[in-house]
Parts: sequence; structure tokens; C-alpha cells
Amino acid sequence: MKFSVKKILRLFSEILIFILAVGLSSCDHLMDDLDAAAVLVRENEVLRINHYYQNIDDDDYTFAHTTYIFSVEAGTSTTDFVTPFTKNKTGFTALPFEEKTIQRDQETVVDVYYNRNIHTVSYEDNLDGEDRTVPSNSDYRFGKIIDVNFTDIGDPENFKYWNTKPDGTGTTYKSDGTTSFNMPDADVTLYAMWKGVASYTVRYFKQNLEDDDYLEDPDEEETLHGKIGYATAAVIKNFEGFTCTATSAPDIQIQIQEDGSTVVNIYYNRNKHNITYNKNCSDAVTIPTSETSVKYGKTIDVDFTVSSRLGYTFAGWNTASDGSGTAYTQSTLESFILGDADITLYAQWIPTTVDGNGITISFPTISTTTETLTIAITEEKAGSSTPWNISSGPITLDASTSIKFAISPTGTYDKYYWIWDGTPSLETGNPNSKTFVSTNFTIGTHNLIIYLENSTTHESAMGQVTFIVAE
Repeated sequence: MKFSVKKILRLFSEILIFILAVGLSSCDHLMDDLDAAAVLVRENEVLRINHYYQNIDDDDYTFAHTTYIFSVEAGTSTTDFVTPFTKNKTGFTALPFEEKTIQRDQETVVDVYYNRNIHTVSYEDNLDGEDRTVPSNSDYRFGKIIDVNFTDIGDPENFKYWNTKPDGTGTTYKSDGTTSFNMPDADVTLYAMWKGVASYTVRYFKQNLEDDDYLEDPDEEETLHGKIGYATAAVIKNFEGFTCTATSAPDIQIQIQEDGSTVVNIYYNRNKHNITYNKNCSDAVTIPTSETSVKYGKTIDVDFTVSSRLGYTFAGWNTASDGSGTAYTQSTLESFILGDADITLYAQWIPTTVDGNGITISFPTISTTTETLTIAITEEKAGSSTPWNISSGPITLDASTSIKFAISPTGTYDKYYWIWDGTPSLETGNPNSKTFVSTNFTIGTHNLIIYLENSTTHESAMGQVTFIVAE
């Protein structure tokens, strides 16, 4: 006599109702508990997941097994329940399945189909400096019985066997021994083993940073194969920041020994470069001495020892003369790791004098403490009795206020600088209608100085304002 899952659940509910009935002392409570038992069965249904796996030799699918999930709520989607059971199936990948809604008072069934994963079997001649014919690569489904190819081989008289590792320490497949395997859930590479061939080791050593020696253990190592008694075929590789001590590949080759003891050691010295400090002006300024023959990869602490320059404030170093490169200042970036090239650091200067071209800084009304304050900067005529004018200030701000400085001069400038509380910052490019932002507002009084400069005519303009940030 066959019983469905639904019938079993119904039987279970009847037993549960009977137990409730026996345990009750009041008939008034009996009906309430019977109703509760009925609801328990109705609202917690059964989900059945049928799993079908793709066949090895055709595209059909064969039923594999069933998963039952009990006590699922009617009206919910099957997807969240089914998905976890479709993952981590070795060798298989689940196809998209139909989403259903759990039905009340009946079994909900979802069929899931899985394709077999496909991987490649590759054959390698396992020789360096010589090519021999080996079978072509082929793709197979997971679980397929693979008959290893022993026929499409060049120089079959010297062929010994296949191995899953190039040094012969893996699984061996011989024509008179193990000749097949089940395709795993991964690619497989078979390496040819030949008579009269031995393995040898190539080791690459990079020069230390602290001295001119090399570590005892190589930075890189590989195993190659070649004919016994013939020269190795080690390759001089390229490593950034290093140059091989050998001028050409033939200089490093040695004879291959039968016992596999042959080792080719290849050494690389670190490239050396110059670090140049450029004062970036024609004035007599003392700057740090340039460094020569500095090893690649060394950490360089930037030297900020610079003498004063009349009319300017030193604002750090930059990898570009116009300040458009990487900036190094004592308050931001003070060191770098030397790359594989010479580097020049250019001094950056902020002018401290103006030639009479003034600018005006005006302030709109702030209606709330969170509103952005815009400072519009416009140039005045040269020789004005008031080189710059602050129409309103000092001004009280909230500590959370972000201020945008919109510069709109009538003159032509290609550099602009600003000093906030004594810390200089250099910006480059056309400052016309340029907007930049500062949010470093702590409680207290702050001072802002803005400079504009034309690097060709050396005309400049300056504006200054004081901000009071209140709690």
C-alpha cells in the first residue's frame, strides 16, 4: 500500500488532534485546540525538489534524487527555499528553474536541471628549447572516462609515459599500465616524460636593497626539462627595476646532468637612479643636494631644508615645475618609494608681495548656519587706492559650514595660491571661475589669504579675510 507525503501529514495531524483531545479536561477548550491543529497543517505545506543531472554522452537529463522541505508557509515563493539546495554540486551547474508559489493543502513540486561542467585535457611536450608533437587539447564533461592518447606523439621511440606533474612526481599514465581516468571538475594537464631527458632548475635572484648581496633563497624558481648532455634553455626574464648581470642567454646555460641536479642561477642587480632638487626660480636660493645612484625601491625622505626667497614663501616640492604633479609638503606627503626612473623635485613658491592689482572679496548674506558661503573675487584696477576691499567681515560661521571660493578675476592668471591658517596650498591652471572648497573649520578664528599670479608677466593679486567660527 503506497502513502504520499500529503497522506502522511494528514495522518500526523489526526494523531496530534487525538493527543490534544486526550490531554484536555474541558470541552470548551477542545474545539479551540482542534482548530489550532488544523491551521498548523494547512498553513505549513511541503515542497519537493526533484534534481535531474545531465547525461555524460548526450544532452538529456536523468533523475538523481529528491529533496523534501517541510513546514513551508503557503503563499511564499519557492526560490529562497530551492536556491541553497542547488549550490556546491561538484561537477554540475544548476540551470534557471521555475519560480512557484507554495500551494495550500497540496504538495508543491520544483524540478531543477543541472548541466555537467566542461574542462580541458591538455598535453605538453615538457621540453624547453625543443618542440615535439603531442596530442591536441580536448574538452570533456565532468565524469567522462578519458582514454589517454598514446598515439599522436612525435618521437614515440623515446616517449616513456604521461604524468600530471612536469617533474614526474604526479599520477602516471602508461600504455602498459593505467590508461584512463574519470574527468574531474577541473582542467587536467598531462606532461610527457622522455628517454634521455632530465629535469633542471632555474633560479632567479634579485639584489638586496640594503647591500649588494643576494638572498640565499631565490625570488623565483622553475623546473624545466631538456636532453641529457645538452645545454639548458633558461630564459632571462624582465623584472621591473632590475637588470640581469648576464648580457645574453647563452652566457648562463650549462650542461644538463642525468640525475636532475642541474641548477642555473640567474642574478639581477637593482637599477640606480638620480634624485634632483630644482629651485624652480632664477633667484639665489639654497636647496638640498641632489642624490645620485639611488637603488630602485628605496624609501626617500624628502628634504625640506630650503633657504628663504625674497617675496615668496616656500610651499614644498612637486614632481612638475608648474605644480601639476605629485606634491610633497611637511604637512601631507613627506616621503616616496623610488621607482624605476630618475626623479626631479621642483620647489613651489607662493608670492608674498603684490604689484598693485587688487581684488575684491564680497560676502552674500547667510540665512542659515548650514548654507554654503560663496566668496566672489573680482579684480580692481591697477594702482587703486584700495588694492583690495572686504565689503563685509569678519563673519561668524558654524563649524559645519563648507565654504566655496569662486574666483572670477578680469585679468589673466595661470596660478592661484591660498594660505589657510598659515598652511600654503598651490593650485595650477586657469583660475577664472574656478571653485575650490575648504571644510577645515574648527571653533575659533581663521585667516584666509588668496594670491593670483601670471607666470609669464609676473603680475599678481592678493586678497585676505578673517573668519570667526562660533559654536
